[in-house]
Amino acid sequence: MSLNRKKTFKFSKSFYGLFFTELWERFSYYGMKAILLFYIYFSFSDGGLGLPQSTATSIVAIYAALIYLFGILGGYLGDRLLGSYKSVLYGSIIIIFGHITLSLLNGVNGLFLGLLIIIVGCGLLKPNISKMVGELYSEDNSLRDSAFYLYYFGIYIGAFISPILTGWLGFNYNFHFGFGLAAIGIFIGILFFYLVNKEFFTKSFSSVNRIQKHEFKQLFIKILIGLFGVVFILFLMIKFNSFNIDNFVLLISIFIMIIPFYLFYNVLFSKKITKTEYNNVLTYIPLFIATVIYWILQEQIGLTILLFAEKNVQLGWIPPSWILSFDSLFLIILTPIFLYLWIKLGNKQPSTTKKSVYALIISGIAFLILTVSTLNDCDIKISILWIILPNFLIMISQVLIAPTTLSTLYKLSPEFFKSRLMSLWYISNAVGQAINSQIVKYFYINETCFFMVLAIIPIIFGFILYFNLSKIEKVLI
Repeated sequence: MSLNRKKTFKFSKSFYGLFFTELWERFSYYGMKAILLFYIYFSFSDGGLGLPQSTATSIVAIYAALIYLFGILGGYLGDRLLGSYKSVLYGSIIIIFGHITLSLLNGVNGLFLGLLIIIVGCGLLKPNISKMVGELYSEDNSLRDSAFYLYYFGIYIGAFISPILTGWLGFNYNFHFGFGLAAIGIFIGILFFYLVNKEFFTKSFSSVNRIQKHEFKQLFIKILIGLFGVVFILFLMIKFNSFNIDNFVLLISIFIMIIPFYLFYNVLFSKKITKTEYNNVLTYIPLFIATVIYWILQEQIGLTILLFAEKNVQLGWIPPSWILSFDSLFLIILTPIFLYLWIKLGNKQPSTTKKSVYALIISGIAFLILTVSTLNDCDIKISILWIILPNFLIMISQVLIAPTTLSTLYKLSPEFFKSRLMSLWYISNAVGQAINSQIVKYFYINETCFFMVLAIIPIIFGFILYFNLSKIEKVLI
């Protein structure tokens, strides 16, 4: 239930407490992620773990997938058990311990333990802090849109600064120093959250729709069945000598990719939705696929594009991790421009489906540019512009597709299943990352073919959407 605080909390210290908490949390997340890939595959002599590059990229991809997947569970725990305040507080503390684990422990065991702790912490923090921002304002308060706009700018700022600092520490001194800086970042964030108007937060965001005994029993049984299935598969893998990091990542990837099928099946074959709602859900499926395709492409920036830049691009004194900062800078520039454009155009702006089409085609063009950049057979490294331009186009696509598909999902979700289907927003990114964890190995076989395929797929699907615009938009009107 939203809190009507229009007069009292117009960008008050309560809002800025959340703003800076999220800024520093994203500082820690993107700062750590900027050096994580290099830490995993760099040799021991260079301060890394010495794992194969293909394994390293798969680990980073599946880690990001689990971050978004655990966000669904974290949102549920915040609503039904802990409340938003405790979820954010506990999540922040857990994240700190995750980064400290990465900064202090060497070896693969330290890596996986640290990542697991961070996944749990981010899962608790992310959905619940966003909910707190929304509930600072009443339903009819226009300040909510402005608050979220400023809130996301905080995310971009944190994501812009952190790769610069952690990358400089990681490449010039030690990767563990970079992880330690990420821990300091989230510690600063939790200080803002805990000290700024603590009494207001604890009073206003502690209520929960407490889970009932019969619901808890059903949830417990489902979790138990899932854990039994995972343990059984792991037992078979160990028995047949097929248990290794790559196969473990494959197992998690398959599990994540099954989730949207399960969700769509449950909704479409439920007796609790009308025929109109049934058609609405069917209409959203191609838009969901478009979103998954986009996340597959966008997340390549922190995977194969980053690796390609480190090996083939003339970076000079710039650490390769700084490339991730360009993306946040582009979003800081592009978001107000497109926001102004949509307000200016009003009803004349492109439809949701058209924006998705444009986003896919523009992303495809970005990967066509990357494909051309791989054709350089000389020993001379290429200009950094070959990386900056595709990244800029991919960020244009994000501004086009991300907010519009989320809004459409809310509109098309049946009332009874609205919360569950809204989780598809997180799941789309998780599925894209899970797919990435399996396809990145082909980058090491042939870089040109890999980027070419990633260019062709969004362009083809974009035209498929375009030729079905009338059918989709008929439902959206």
